[in-house]
Amino acid sequence: MQRTVIWLSTMAVILAGCGAPSGKARTLKIVEDGRPRAIIVLPAEAHEFEQLAADELAAHVKTMSGATLAIVTAGQDDAEPGTTRILLGKAAAAVVGEQLLDQAIGSRRDSWSCRDGFVIKVTQTVVAIRGVRQTGTLYGVYALLDQLGCRWFWPGELGTVVPKRATIAVAPMQVVDSPTFDMRQMWFSGDHAVAPFEKPWGKRNRLSLDYGYNSGHSQLSFWGDDDQAEKMANAYLTVLKKSPNQKRLSLSYGDTWYPINETEAMGVRHPWGHENFPWARPGIYQSTDELMKFYRQVVERVEVEYPDVTFGFLTYNNYFAQPFAEKVHPALSPMVAPIEQCARHAPGTGRCWQRDATFEIISNWCDISPGKVFIYDYEPGFINMSHSVPAPGVTRLRVEMPLMAKLGVRGILQQSIMSVMNQGPNLWIRAKLMWDAHADVDDLLDEYYSKLYGRAGQSVRKYWNALEHMMHNGPGHRRQEIIKTIYPVEKVRKLERHVAAAERSADTDMIRRRVQVIRWSYDNLVQYLRMSKSEDDGRFAEAARIAQSLVDKLAKIDQADTVLYKVGDMDRYDEFHSHLIGGRVTQNEELASMTDGSKGDLVALLADKWTFRTDPHDEGMIYEWYARDLDTRKWGTIRTTRTWDLQGLEDKAGHMYDGLGWYRTHMTVPARFAGKKIFLHFSGRFGKMLIWVNGRFAAYRTYPKFRWVKTPDGYYEIDVSDLVTPGKQNVITIRVDNSRKTGGIYRRVFAWSPRAKADQ
Repeated sequence: MQRTVIWLSTMAVILAGCGAPSGKARTLKIVEDGRPRAIIVLPAEAHEFEQLAADELAAHVKTMSGATLAIVTAGQDDAEPGTTRILLGKAAAAVVGEQLLDQAIGSRRDSWSCRDGFVIKVTQTVVAIRGVRQTGTLYGVYALLDQLGCRWFWPGELGTVVPKRATIAVAPMQVVDSPTFDMRQMWFSGDHAVAPFEKPWGKRNRLSLDYGYNSGHSQLSFWGDDDQAEKMANAYLTVLKKSPNQKRLSLSYGDTWYPINETEAMGVRHPWGHENFPWARPGIYQSTDELMKFYRQVVERVEVEYPDVTFGFLTYNNYFAQPFAEKVHPALSPMVAPIEQCARHAPGTGRCWQRDATFEIISNWCDISPGKVFIYDYEPGFINMSHSVPAPGVTRLRVEMPLMAKLGVRGILQQSIMSVMNQGPNLWIRAKLMWDAHADVDDLLDEYYSKLYGRAGQSVRKYWNALEHMMHNGPGHRRQEIIKTIYPVEKVRKLERHVAAAERSADTDMIRRRVQVIRWSYDNLVQYLRMSKSEDDGRFAEAARIAQSLVDKLAKIDQADTVLYKVGDMDRYDEFHSHLIGGRVTQNEELASMTDGSKGDLVALLADKWTFRTDPHDEGMIYEWYARDLDTRKWGTIRTTRTWDLQGLEDKAGHMYDGLGWYRTHMTVPARFAGKKIFLHFSGRFGKMLIWVNGRFAAYRTYPKFRWVKTPDGYYEIDVSDLVTPGKQNVITIRVDNSRKTGGIYRRVFAWSPRAKADQ
């Protein structure tokens, strides 16, 4: 929706101590010296949102000034002369007429319009707030409170700022406002404990209350049947016969990759296609055209009886990109869900092809289905990092939100993690930009830091800006393995001075509590990076201890304030999954047991840096690059604790090297391990692997499991007992085949020897 804002005064709000407005306009007193000078007038049989608007206005005014405003019904609003009447909803109809209210609808007036706009009109005698619908009346009240200085930066008390004012007055003005996006929703998934804080916060920041759009994963179970289109259509017809007033249903495929082979896909690969998933092949080829054909068959059957129904569907996984052969039926409404794509960089810089391509795809869908495109976004990026560390995103949001509006995106649903500690201003800035995509982000950030942190705000801002700069610059795109590269520990440690300065500047208990959140953010990040360094150095027991202390600290933060950190991730309720901190405890404890004498003994910790070369033409097998005595003096080097893209193997646009790479190193096996079992252990790698020891073939491993399963991806080992020579130097050669995006070995490789059970 194109936003409409009309201001008819230069001085909209007067607060105590600010002086009088220019000109002779008479200010209306709401509270004077702590005494109520206004009443709130509701229409007869007020709607629940109108009642909530009155309650919220009265509650915030009381918090500000201590004064209690009476709430009365129109016709029963006798008051002393000079009392300001605040008219809400239909009670304001005589002041805010239909012609003026019509302007608050905005430019989009079809059935998809949210009609959440409102008018605030202050005359010489009354304050009138009326919405196009009752939701708009509530949003109008929040807009007035916003002008009075109230802010809801975070859910809950800690993120709420309500200024203290003995006198509250407003000057004559007229505001006509409507939102940029029709649907403005955030879903803080995975923890119902945050709902009591989340829902009031969302209302106060004017997120959608009742916008009806349906594009969730369809739960109908006919996929794969020969006559699935007919069965699906009949199922929807049954639903509509029971509820004929429904206008929007979901036709989305389930929460996975749509299975399609190369021929069905006409050879078109999914741009982010992977082979390293448990379900493997379905993710490689693009299935959008096949799905559009199926959706059309379903819709054509349903529209015979119900021609006005619209079907939402997710563009997701390997049906993310737009179709190229099939036309999209007019009754279909796409919701673009960039779950696999990099959410670290802003589009338009030319440095991240993934984010640039994402917005090209959004633009294409907007061309195909004008006025019907929605976004299902993820904050922070769903796959790209653990949420136990800071993930600033304002640099991206300030570019993306206006761009979405320009492209004609109709609405946004953001699935988020409730982790204020690590999202900083992200959530509030996004909420503000959902209402007004063209709001001045710098002004918003000025408010955020100054109102939340007072004198400490400047230091907090320096800390967060430094993290923001690290996040949005440099190599690497999607996965949590890049965190230690995004945030070099030596640079992060320098930021402690800003945190300490903020602590010294905090001069009230509330600000000290807010700065404590920044301290937690910093300390947790340093601890995470210390854990990663211990893993890189092969100090697994130490890494496990650090990880466990981080788990314990996160649990305490969660207990201190639910909204500061939600244990688990978007869809999981504990930390003990391989991609979360608890998973790192389990993994490192297991690795430590293999090397500390309890389960086994360390044979050799292989070097972090190996000899390396790419093999773009697949020549290595022909020329036997696995031979023991191969001359590798012209090869380069690579670390085995970083993926390829973090070590120069990507171009200026961020395209990662897809192909073959050969690793070589030497390993000395102590003589005392002669005759014992020896295993070569890999804790993390992307890609298929062929392994040779001393020029002799040892093993082949396919793509590893995906990270969401409890066992870590890339975790496996091979028996090299008969291939190594104890007491001498042995040559290890590994050919990695990574055909799609992130590749290489990214955790320290070691050899170990298991102890006999009697010795354990």
